[in-house]
Amino acid sequence: MAFVSPSSANMDAATFLASRYHDLVICDVPVLIVIVYQFYKASVQSLFPEYLPLTIGFLAYSPPTPPSTMAASKKDIFSDVCSAQIKTLSFLGYMHRLFPEAFVGNVPNDLIRAILSMLRCTPPEVTFLRRELFVAVRMILGSDLRRSVLPFLPQFFDEATLFGAGYTSHETLKGIVYSTLAEITHHIRSLLSMEQMAMAIFMFSRNIHDDNMGVSMQTMSCKLLLNLVDSIRLKTEATNSGRELLLVLLEAFVRKFHTLGEFELPRVFERARAESAESKDDLKTSGDASGCAGGDDSTAAASTLSMFSATSSRSSAGLAPAAHALSLNNEFRHIHGAILNPHVPMLQIINDYRYIVKTLICGVKTLTWALTTGTGACVKSFTQREIELYRRLVKYGFRVLDIHMLLPLPNGTVSIRPANVTQVRSKDEKELLEHFLGTFNLLPLHDFVDIIGDKIEFIVKRIQGNQVLQMIANGFLAQSNVSAAFATILIRHLLEHIEDMGKKEFHDRSNLHLRLFKLVFGSVSLYPAENEHMLKPHLHTLVMRSVELSLTSEDPYNYLLLTRALFRSIGGGTHDLLYREFLPLLPTLLRNLNNLFGGQHQQHIKDLFIELCLTVPVRLSSLLPYLPLLMGPLVAALNRTPTLMSQGLRTLELCVDNLNPEFLMDHISPVKARLFEALWNIVRDSNDQLAMSAIKLLAKFGGMNRRTLNQTALKYREEGDIGPLFSLGFNGTSKLVHLPMGEAVGTAVLLLKDTNAEPHYRRQAWLFIRAYIAATMSELESKDQLLQNLKTMSVPDVLPPDIELFDSLT
Repeated sequence: MAFVSPSSANMDAATFLASRYHDLVICDVPVLIVIVYQFYKASVQSLFPEYLPLTIGFLAYSPPTPPSTMAASKKDIFSDVCSAQIKTLSFLGYMHRLFPEAFVGNVPNDLIRAILSMLRCTPPEVTFLRRELFVAVRMILGSDLRRSVLPFLPQFFDEATLFGAGYTSHETLKGIVYSTLAEITHHIRSLLSMEQMAMAIFMFSRNIHDDNMGVSMQTMSCKLLLNLVDSIRLKTEATNSGRELLLVLLEAFVRKFHTLGEFELPRVFERARAESAESKDDLKTSGDASGCAGGDDSTAAASTLSMFSATSSRSSAGLAPAAHALSLNNEFRHIHGAILNPHVPMLQIINDYRYIVKTLICGVKTLTWALTTGTGACVKSFTQREIELYRRLVKYGFRVLDIHMLLPLPNGTVSIRPANVTQVRSKDEKELLEHFLGTFNLLPLHDFVDIIGDKIEFIVKRIQGNQVLQMIANGFLAQSNVSAAFATILIRHLLEHIEDMGKKEFHDRSNLHLRLFKLVFGSVSLYPAENEHMLKPHLHTLVMRSVELSLTSEDPYNYLLLTRALFRSIGGGTHDLLYREFLPLLPTLLRNLNNLFGGQHQQHIKDLFIELCLTVPVRLSSLLPYLPLLMGPLVAALNRTPTLMSQGLRTLELCVDNLNPEFLMDHISPVKARLFEALWNIVRDSNDQLAMSAIKLLAKFGGMNRRTLNQTALKYREEGDIGPLFSLGFNGTSKLVHLPMGEAVGTAVLLLKDTNAEPHYRRQAWLFIRAYIAATMSELESKDQLLQNLKTMSVPDVLPPDIELFDSLT
């Protein structure tokens, strides 16, 4: 290679000197130094401290005239200079890792000033240079030099400095600019002043509402804001401005919940329905997003989602911390519609939204903790503004929880979970619900009552639309600090709408209300000291309204189930306060139940009447005056299902063990025969446990049970009303036994109607009836006429499948 010298024929000295300082030559100097360092490490290390100030001086160079006023030819030259500066900055980042001891004294501050000068001077139209500059800045400030940014942080929060005046650079560089700034702010957050944290909150609170940034960038902004919470809380002791900043963060998060729940998630559900219809070759797509995350007052026609359409100042320097940060309430940048790119897979969209929803919910829980413990002691009360903020959180927070109703399928499609599913199958969804209800558990109790009481109707409607949310009600009732308060709120709401439980058009709502009633009753056993006092004022209304409405409503079954759930929950013998409250209701209740038991009802409803009579939640001593009212249901229970048999046996054993025998037999005497007959039938039952219990009871009665078997119940029958008789003779005696055929046929018919009877006995009953019909036909009737009559008979659908109707008559 021939070296060019000033004496060369084709180049004079001036040209040679100018080329030495050409920007293209300067671009290669850092590379040459790196190459030299590989061979002469000791020399480069000794000379680098002298070289470093020269390099920073080159970085700090700025043109005498602004780039915007330069001619086109000069702009191109200056762009090359900027490129050389950026490469030199990257070189310094590399050298800092090798020689960190050289970056001492004023060097870090000079370097930060040079970086700011480069940000201001880089031509706005050359977007790729600004991107490379931020890559270099990220490498430089990713080290311990980031602490030197602290005095210059307000200038880094100036968007005019970060992006320049170009619209293209602002839209294309958002990701790298804000992520770089977030990384720097995160690492020095403990050193920030309140004014600097206010600037950070102002910038990143607006970013979480900018849909053009993408969900991942919004999530990053949320995380940065949450990282500032602890620093704000620790600095709140001296001034109350920190609490104002926390409220600004909470306001920003609640507004994001509003945007997600009312506009964005309904569009996600709409697209999921459309794709699901396409996968089934259904050309009709759903245009209604109601009933999903949008709730009752959202619409699918969210073509314009400009909620916070206000222009905002790009510069945040010079504002007081509280005034500056709070100003974001009215200065959100214009929000474009949430665009769901059809080229983005649905699974990715769902995962992104699930992630940001989880971040937001964990965020509001952290903010609530900071607000209630900000000064080292629990806050006793929230202001009206703060309470209203949490009411909005309930309204919009419950909606975004529906994101987990979208279930990815193995084939890549998405299905929407039915609303009536109550089991949480996803660990992420369970954690999400726990964090959400944990947010309200942190509130002062009277504020919790104010917030939840105002929104209880909305909460119940949301649970009806997504019954997995019932876990939130479970969580409130399981927390000792809010259990009684939430139970009071919930039972008042349920009693106000108790009439709806008997209307068939409200079937789903009735089932939900019944489950919620059961949750309230269950909380009495969980926290008896507090929740007994909660239930006591409502016990009379609950029982009497249930009995009253069971007589007048279209469908009384739910009211009976409600009463049974109440009796089962408080009938364990440990709720003396409720027992005393129940005593005045006992006479009316038992009379009404006995009247209902004696009426004509479907068997499953009649079984409920029996169970209610036997499980009245009072002590046995209180039942003694009304013991005769229990004898009929007791005998009926011993002849019904195994569950009722078990309940009847326990009730009878309780009476036998605790009552005077003479007193007990006086009350049993009207039903004594039927009672002992039922006990002997249970002994013959295939259920060994029930049979053993019945044998024990028979043994406790002593000889009374055997004497009862010899007592024949006399039946009055007028003469001539016996009907056909069947004469039965036995060998060794001429005396005939006459059996009334009417009773035999009636027993056979009942056996045929009993679908629970064994097929063998039902078959024998049918054969007996068929033989009786054939025997009683007139002998004058021909065989053909007999068969024709039998074939035209209306035979009920009660025969075993193996019976041939006319096999023996033909």
